[in-house]
Amino acid sequence: MLKKKKVDIRRRLLIFSAFIVLAITVLFFQALISVMTEDNGETITFKSADGLLITADLYLKHDTSTAPLVLMFHQDNWSRGEYTEIAPQFNELGYNCIAVDLRAGSEVLGVTNETAELAQESGKPHSPVDALLDVKAAINYAISTYEPPLLLALGSSYSSGLILRVAGDSPT
Repeated sequence: MLKKKKVDIRRRLLIFSAFIVLAITVLFFQALISVMTEDNGETITFKSADGLLITADLYLKHDTSTAPLVLMFHQDNWSRGEYTEIAPQFNELGYNCIAVDLRAGSEVLGVTNETAELAQESGKPHSPVDALLDVKAAINYAISTYEPPLLLALGSSYSSGLILRVAGDSPT
């Protein structure tokens, strides 16, 4: 009789353990699916001064008339994907964001630089220096479309220099 109770307890523990493992597995996959399908916003396009179509991702989580807007520019050989994890953190701090593909770039975090691909396909200049046109176009687009109370620019590597160039050329 005692042996039968031990077997019964072991069986119940095994079933309970299997249930716990199954529950943890289901929760893990639900979290994974949630992260993979998270809606970071809308992908938009606008034109640079030379007619090149620029691709950008909007992370607009706040009223555009009251929240500061951060334009995010990637480093060389990357894409707007550089900001897929950073932009939502800025959103949590009260900022709206636009992550912009510049014409000098490639892919990062699974996000292809569509602007760079179009520049190469259309024979447009696509060096890091040429991306100055895209920075200016993004600033003009942000101001004319959203009229933010405060516009900030965040650069990574060479795009930081482009931002400083635009700021130096525009004293207002």
